[in-house]
Amino acid sequence: MNEHTPITQLGLSPPVLAICTRLALKSFEDLSGLSLPQLVSNFGKDGRMQMARVLRIARHVFPENPSNLELWRSGLIDRRDMRLPGSEKSVDELQPWIGTCVLHYHMAGFTTVGALQNAINAGKGRVRGVGDSTVRRVAAFLREEYADSRLLDHLCRK
Repeated sequence: MNEHTPITQLGLSPPVLAICTRLALKSFEDLSGLSLPQLVSNFGKDGRMQMARVLRIARHVFPENPSNLELWRSGLIDRRDMRLPGSEKSVDELQPWIGTCVLHYHMAGFTTVGALQNAINAGKGRVRGVGDSTVRRVAAFLREEYADSRLLDHLCRK
């Protein structure tokens, strides 16, 4: 595949090709010129996944250089294709694995993965908007994925 490859030869479904036609995208070069916001606003989830496959094969990089979290939120990559964030990274980067409870943890002052691990270790994982079952689920996840964090066993019982 090169920049002159016709859009019709990229293995896209007929509905996605129809959108490409409406947007006057005729070649891979036209497609690769779309920004992430343009891609998200013009294509549904299935179309975005098809586009992501084509762009990934070509090792395309978006001009705005979005993070993996932004690509995940846009439906362009799957969580299985992402690496877990390190302890110094924002707790928000755990959202693909533990869900929107990261927002509550962030608002409670646990802004990094390490801060959340420390809170869970200290038995302080229960914050406004996060119930006991979610705390247990988050603690189990951290225990499994971050084995060296030495989480307290009693948080995963009940």
